[in-house]
Amino acid sequence: MFSPTLPLFRALRRLALTTKRARNGHYKGNRTGSMGWHTKHGGYKLDFSKVRTYVVPEGLDSFNVGSPQG
Repeated sequence: MFSPTLPLFRALRRLALTTKRARNGHYKGNRTGSMGWHTKHGGYKLDFSKVRTYVVPEGLDSFNVGSPQG
């Protein structure tokens, strides 16, 4: 069986991580859009006008998520 040489193995580690190269269950979140911008000091500023908000319908007080029925 083919095994990569040490320099080739180091080069493979520097390639971009994709869902095909990662283990099962890895989700990268493609095409989600930005919610802010990067600062020059390595931080991230959120723009709250871009942050996604979800509106929950009223009347879900008696709705149980994950509880067994019966």
